[in-house]
Amino acid sequence: MKKLTALLLCLLLTLGCLSLSALAEDAPAPEGTPITDVYGLMEIEEDGTYYLANDILISGDYESPVDFAGTLDGQGHTIVLSNAEISGGLFNHLKGATIKNLNIVEGEEPNSLMMKPASNGTDYLAGALADCGYGTIGNVTVDVNIDVSVLGMATAGGVIGAMQDGALTLVNCVNAGNVSAGRYGGGLVGLALNAVTFNLTVEQCVNYGTITGKYSAGGIVGQNNGNSLGVAIRRCVNYGDVSNSSGNQAGGILAFGKPASSGGIIELSNNINYGYIHNTNIEADNCQIAGIFTRMNCGGGTLILKGNVNYNALELQDGYTAQVVFGILSVATGGLQKGNCEIENNYSVPVKPIDGTTAPEAVG
Repeated sequence: MKKLTALLLCLLLTLGCLSLSALAEDAPAPEGTPITDVYGLMEIEEDGTYYLANDILISGDYESPVDFAGTLDGQGHTIVLSNAEISGGLFNHLKGATIKNLNIVEGEEPNSLMMKPASNGTDYLAGALADCGYGTIGNVTVDVNIDVSVLGMATAGGVIGAMQDGALTLVNCVNAGNVSAGRYGGGLVGLALNAVTFNLTVEQCVNYGTITGKYSAGGIVGQNNGNSLGVAIRRCVNYGDVSNSSGNQAGGILAFGKPASSGGIIELSNNINYGYIHNTNIEADNCQIAGIFTRMNCGGGTLILKGNVNYNALELQDGYTAQVVFGILSVATGGLQKGNCEIENNYSVPVKPIDGTTAPEAVG
């Protein structure tokens, strides 16, 4: 009996080894050049194809590659930023790049990352992956704290500081780090910048970090600026607290939007906010906060708000009577009309101000 059992075990082990070997043979080999350390990351060429062969540690001064237009597949590996000093982000400017399957985390030591914003000529920008640019970003997870609040013109996003010069798409990305910006702050993207003919698309992304911006702060995107063609945020979730410190906008999903006057569209569909949305300036007299989308300057553009839900209260520090607070959308100015507005099936909890006075009811 013992011999039979032993023979069966040997047979099972042999079959298992053969199955694993077959799987290994069937698995496609990664495309491109392997990156095994920080030096390989800093030396990538503009239009190359690369993959991470292992986790990478970055410490000390890091020189970010500029104008990356190629492909980087992280293969699920992690880049750890420990006692590192970085300007802008891992990349200085994405030019149509594809970056996927990558984790970026901060080291466990206190103050282990010094993130300095990079200048694009008019703005200072910072993001864990890149300070600005365009391309496709998928399955990227970030757990990095970014604080550029000391610079009044600094914009920051958990993944990328600003969309610039082309269309940007983020899919299945997660930010778990806190973002604090001197200008615009967003959980995934800080700003869609001067992109008259381009779209920003964010789908199935999640923010867990606390987001703060002096002028605009959004749980997913901070501000859509410069008459961009469109912003589409779909099936995203914000769990992080979002606050504004100057008396402007704070939104659970998007703070401020301004689509192009002809053909421009802002779409927020099937998003959820669980975050606490508030302003931190007790002297502000025109603060606007909302569970989903705070303010739209229309100019003839189209607004689509469908299937969004706000599950958290929106609270003001003081003097809310001169401020605008709603569960879904606070303010729409400059030509929002029935023909270019689709708002349906949005829901929100009641609003409760900190000072205990009666606040306006939230609207769906």
